[in-house]
Amino acid sequence: MSDVDDYGDDDQIDYNEDEYIPQEDEGGLNLEDNYLQAENADDPIQAYRDVIDLEISNSDERKWTYKSYEKLALIFIKKMNKDEFKKSVENIANFYSKVEDCDKQDTIRELCSEIKILTDTNLKLELFKILLQYLKDNGITREYFFVGVELCKLYSFNKKFNELKELLPTLMEDVDNYEDKEMVKNIKLELIIMKMQILKHEGNTIDLKSLYLEANKLMIDQVFEDKFLTGIINEEGGKIAMRQKEFDKALAKFKFAFHSYRDTGNEEEAVTVLKYAFIVSLLVLDSSTIVTKEEANLYSKHKSLMNLVNLFDAYNALDIKKVIEIWNKDIISNEKDKFIQENKTDILYNIRINYVVRKLKAFKNCKFEIIEKEIGVKNDELMGMMMNIAKNQIAKIKINFVKKQIEVIDDYSDGSARLLRNYNGWLTKL
Repeated sequence: MSDVDDYGDDDQIDYNEDEYIPQEDEGGLNLEDNYLQAENADDPIQAYRDVIDLEISNSDERKWTYKSYEKLALIFIKKMNKDEFKKSVENIANFYSKVEDCDKQDTIRELCSEIKILTDTNLKLELFKILLQYLKDNGITREYFFVGVELCKLYSFNKKFNELKELLPTLMEDVDNYEDKEMVKNIKLELIIMKMQILKHEGNTIDLKSLYLEANKLMIDQVFEDKFLTGIINEEGGKIAMRQKEFDKALAKFKFAFHSYRDTGNEEEAVTVLKYAFIVSLLVLDSSTIVTKEEANLYSKHKSLMNLVNLFDAYNALDIKKVIEIWNKDIISNEKDKFIQENKTDILYNIRINYVVRKLKAFKNCKFEIIEKEIGVKNDELMGMMMNIAKNQIAKIKINFVKKQIEVIDDYSDGSARLLRNYNGWLTKL
């Protein structure tokens, strides 16, 4: 717009020579120049307030007023001044409907980005809550949902599950009642993943599985780039796959979850799924390992992870005595993770299965008593393991009950050949 058109000629404006006079341009007040120069002023806060006062006194528009309040809010975030930030956000919300979309396009996202880099977690939460409330009160729906999700993620990241549990139902209800279902489809997905975090914290695996399936449906044809939420949903997908004995699938999901958590700086969650990845590598029959000791060494201060790395080493070296020793001494007795405790029987069973396969490969036949002694099982349990090997074609074997021995009657199946190649690959890497 033209400054002359809006504010008239010089002789129509009455100036007080004793007061600070903003820059003029062709006989009119150039608010844009004053706004741009405010950032480098000796007192930016006062300079932006001068722009606000000037526009309110001389124009019905509020473009530069809005932009100035946005700048003030950013300044007060950096100064960690909660009260002044609150006043600025109140004005941003009040003037939100009075400015063009292009002038307010990234306002809320910029404020969120600035809040997120603060080191004071409690202050971050307070500022997000202030922002969320003013957006809700003024019906700024799209940005309200965006800030709501950001606050939920912050609660989840900092393990504040009570606060998350309090906020989440309101957000989900608002999303469900919103008319434009397509617009909030991705937001609903993010909120469902947040609810998955609550159920995970509470140990509710039944409802967690149904929510995971609902989230998977929403993810179809969705662009979903948030790494923290990606880590959450892939961790749960890996657990479900592992319970269903789909070890290859579980391995891939745990890998994805690990890298997602690592990239977002969530060390605790990254270590947890890395432990799962090492464990499922002991169970899978048709995949090479997806994690290495080099990755684990970055988290060497976590003893529970190092215990599993040592178990993995002993397993790949086929030192069954060492495996059993580490398992009983360091893992069964000390591992607190509920998911690992839940699957401890399957883990040890599959370690023993794979050990027997390697033993048979080396000797072509082996007495019952030797295997029973080495892996610590009784005759009936050994028979069950042999039937499992035969049924799943891990190896082609013959059980000789007269000689009380197991014999390899043919070369290994394709699956076992891949298994043995994977062992060699693991040993080379480690």
